[in-house]
Amino acid sequence: QPLSNSGIIVLVLGLVYSLGEKLRPLEGIGVVLLVLSMISIGLGGVSGDITQQSVLNSESSVRLGYLVMCVLATSAILAALSAIVVRTQLLTLGLLSGNCYAVVSISMQVFIVSLEDLSQGPAVVMFILGLVGTVLGTAFGILTTQEAFKRGRGVNIVPFMQITMNLIPIAAGIWIFGQVLSQPLFFWLGAGCIIVAASMLARFQEQ
Repeated sequence: QPLSNSGIIVLVLGLVYSLGEKLRPLEGIGVVLLVLSMISIGLGGVSGDITQQSVLNSESSVRLGYLVMCVLATSAILAALSAIVVRTQLLTLGLLSGNCYAVVSISMQVFIVSLEDLSQGPAVVMFILGLVGTVLGTAFGILTTQEAFKRGRGVNIVPFMQITMNLIPIAAGIWIFGQVLSQPLFFWLGAGCIIVAASMLARFQEQ
């Protein structure tokens, strides 16, 4: 997941180059940290198979429902803040976009797992919820990303996207589906680098 999402960083750097956006020295360091964070999180080595049984487990189902409600509530708050507080729109829109893509990642995993056996009712429900979550998450993710890019420079937006886009799915895998980190030091180092990079690349709009 983190390494695949790093393609977004490459895209943004391409846009920065093609649009002639100049990076300040601090922003250049932030971009380097962001790339290193993706590599470090990937080296964290999230392992463990996600199966229908692990998803349909009563405890996992409750935790998944709780996580979905938290993400939706957080997204609603971020959407409201992006409309009300102009100064921090890049931050809130970036986090909101990351939330949407995190939902896509989790929903797609549920959708794929449901295909193991569609002969039972719960698996069909998983199939439908996974498909709906993937489609809606992608649609809202594209809309929020477009809105964010209209209002600011890509290099100032992507770090905030990466925080929620990467950390929420990994947290879901560990907390809900019982996956483990084979190299937790690399993961926490990468998570810290994302936050530091976001703070270095943050540029608030003038009121």
